[in-house]
Amino acid sequence: MKVIPVRSWNKKGQMEMVGLVVIVVLLTLGMLFLAKFALNRSESTTVITRSGLASSTVTAILKTTVSSSGCEGLELGQVLLEDCAKGKIFLDNYDQQCEGIANTCAYLEEKLIPQLLEGTLGAWNKRYHLITNLRGREDLNPLIKVSSMLGDCVDRERDASVPHPLDVGLGTPVETTLFICE
Repeated sequence: MKVIPVRSWNKKGQMEMVGLVVIVVLLTLGMLFLAKFALNRSESTTVITRSGLASSTVTAILKTTVSSSGCEGLELGQVLLEDCAKGKIFLDNYDQQCEGIANTCAYLEEKLIPQLLEGTLGAWNKRYHLITNLRGREDLNPLIKVSSMLGDCVDRERDASVPHPLDVGLGTPVETTLFICE
């Protein structure tokens, strides 16, 4: 059996201790750098594209429930747009009357939709242009056409929502598209 002198044990032990101290120091420095960069990172921002904003705005508008006199509890998308489309096709035969306005299309175009859009997009200084058509019935012109108070988006770079089709029981859907520009 070979006997190892005590001095070589001390040197090996000292080298192992120095190695452990170096590892601990490196790990500590690594954690400090990680913490520094993690804490300095600004909050992540959500980027909303104009087309995404347009699509979500149209979806919200179509699902809005009206609280105006004469139309309480009616959904803009399903009930009022359906009445507007049927009224245009059947020559001004409208079933709904909101706030004393006999024509549902006029109520949507002149009062409700501009109020909703100006309260959101208008407050954010966005120009917009909303068009609602009956697919395949260009002879009716747009059922509803609303532009922002800042002007429309005809001669500007613009992004649009996908056309939101809505079945109103006429065999062809009503499509609503919203254009947003700067």
